[in-house]
Amino acid sequence: MDFNHYLHSLFNPRSVAIIGASARSGSFGTLIWKIAKSASPRARLFPVNPKYKTIGRETSYAALTDIKEDVDLAVLVCPPSVYPKALENCLKKGVKNILLCGGFPKSDLTEPVLEAINKTTAAGVRIVGPQSLGLMTPSEGLNLSYLPSLPPAGEVGLSPRGCHAPLLITSPMRSAVFPTSSTRALNKSSRWPTTWIC
Repeated sequence: MDFNHYLHSLFNPRSVAIIGASARSGSFGTLIWKIAKSASPRARLFPVNPKYKTIGRETSYAALTDIKEDVDLAVLVCPPSVYPKALENCLKKGVKNILLCGGFPKSDLTEPVLEAINKTTAAGVRIVGPQSLGLMTPSEGLNLSYLPSLPPAGEVGLSPRGCHAPLLITSPMRSAVFPTSSTRALNKSSRWPTTWIC
């Protein structure tokens, strides 16, 4: 992907904040954090959770806005009820890419939550999700998904339907994003609740 491409910071972020990262056994926040760390990404990872001072060996931040460095990508693995405040902090921080992971019933996407998502996209932020299975860039060691291992790095970027993702992770790919349902066109500033091939 060309360095100047508007999706570069999504698929090749220099820094990633995982909001809802956790040390609690069995939680989605713990799963995503451990998988992301185990892939040894080039990007710096920041756990964000006010319940912890540290997660593993990393300092845990109470809020995204407490991180001094710029953040290219925010990954939300927190309950949707927390989305409005978390998305507000993303706007304050100047984050341009957000991944909204799944792990909750669709009924949790209440009107205030959807309004917060729409407000964020209207401000020019790219959102993947909600209820996404995640994002991968094998060449960057980036695995922000529920899938335990990265596929081989390759020259083709894939974005299969979420239900097909486990069948395709052995295919060489440059990057992949696993959103949710039917396909729609993607613009520079949009919400992506969709399957996409890049």
